[in-house]
Amino acid sequence: MQKKAFSHYVEVQGNIATAQDPAFASSETGGRITKMLVREDQFVKKGDLVAKVDVESIRKSLEELKTSLKLAQDMFDRQKKLWEKKIGSEVQFIQAESQVEQLTKSKERLEFELSKSNVYAPISGYVEKVMLKAGEITGPGTPIIQILNTNQLKVVAQLPENLLGKVKVGDQVELYFPALGQNQTVRVNEVSRSINSTNRTFAIEAPLASQGGLIKPNLLATIKIKDFEAEDVVVVNSNLLLQDVDGNNYLMLAKDGKAKKRIVELGRSYQNETMLEAGLQGDETLIVKGARKAIDGDKVKVLSSTTAQKN
Repeated sequence: MQKKAFSHYVEVQGNIATAQDPAFASSETGGRITKMLVREDQFVKKGDLVAKVDVESIRKSLEELKTSLKLAQDMFDRQKKLWEKKIGSEVQFIQAESQVEQLTKSKERLEFELSKSNVYAPISGYVEKVMLKAGEITGPGTPIIQILNTNQLKVVAQLPENLLGKVKVGDQVELYFPALGQNQTVRVNEVSRSINSTNRTFAIEAPLASQGGLIKPNLLATIKIKDFEAEDVVVVNSNLLLQDVDGNNYLMLAKDGKAKKRIVELGRSYQNETMLEAGLQGDETLIVKGARKAIDGDKVKVLSSTTAQKN
């Protein structure tokens, strides 16, 4: 055996979410939906027309207003000519002018509302849900379509507060997706500035690739976070560790052709490896085969690796 580096990891469960919050396409004016131009799971680009809303009432009001504005403009033109000839009162002239201004502003407002008959996608992404169908009534600001940008994902996890000093922005963490049997290494880009007082945890986030849509929102992931590492330490296979009746942990060594019991002090363990705090120097020969049956002082024969493999 020989000394080597040892790392210990804490595994926590994380959840995949979209890096960008879900967006909702809605009508600013409200009305009956005349056309629904997309379906669920369809990809849309930001600014694409996704639905049309019936604004016939606004169109009729605009036509009526244009007629009223034309009459008001004619009246104002007449009053202006009379006023220039010092005929009529100033009040009549101001009233006619004010009427034109008010109707013009109302016309501009209705024209603006008329332009809102089209509903556009606020972001690029996939249509997650169509909430209303053609023929149904929608109110101003009522969500019609939900859109998710699944190309930009992140993993979110809640870590116990004892790991607060172990994770910082820029650290690399390993992800494992049990449902896919795949791994991915990501870099932490956000660490919560506060502790949740209810469960004593803090949140971390890390962006990740969707791997062509294979990784989806709400997919579960196991996050491996390194909370300890040491260089040049004695590390043994955990299966070789034994315990005597007094509760002492020990290993069986081969020394001078005899078995030797050596009590050891255990450190951290991870994935079937245990770091030793004391008891071995790192240059000893461990008894691997038959260690549980060996007694201190038994004669042993050290086999070469080639001979051991044949046996």
